Amino acid sequence: MSKFEVLTLFVAAYGAVLSTLLAIRQLRAQRRALKVSCRLVVTSQPTGEISELVSIIAVNTGVRPVEVKMAGLLMSNKDLFTQVASRIGPSPLPKKLEDGESVTIFFDLSKARLSIRDADIPGLRYTRAVVQDAEGRQYTSDVPAGIHIPPNPFFKRPGK
Repeated sequence: MSKFEVLTLFVAAYGAVLSTLLAIRQLRAQRRALKVSCRLVVTSQPTGEISELVSIIAVNTGVRPVEVKMAGLLMSNKDLFTQVASRIGPSPLPKKLEDGESVTIFFDLSKARLSIRDADIPGLRYTRAVVQDAEGRQYTSDVPAGIHIPPNPFFKRPGK
């Protein structure tokens, strides 16, 4: 092979690799993507009542719209804890998220802890926060460690 043919082969191979990498990058950019985070939240009501909540935040980090259909807390036995309404109000789901938009879903921490206790399974705990889109894809996040701590006895509970 002449030098010219080797150079032509090298340029062709370089072009093929580069175009493949750009095609993969473009396909990834067009995917739907949600970033999920889970946090403990403490709120104070005007009545003086203090509420402990779990918030799950889903942010559309992709360029395509995503419809969030469901959010919940996944237990170690693969059961899912969901809640239609919390002390903050009804669930905002389903919700269509455009590029950069977010939705926050609140769960009553006391009810989440009760569901673990009522299951009466030794070692049962929450493992992940889960958000599901309209296509059935699940996006997850770790749950905060404090979700497993027993309730604070100094907080005023409703009806007490």
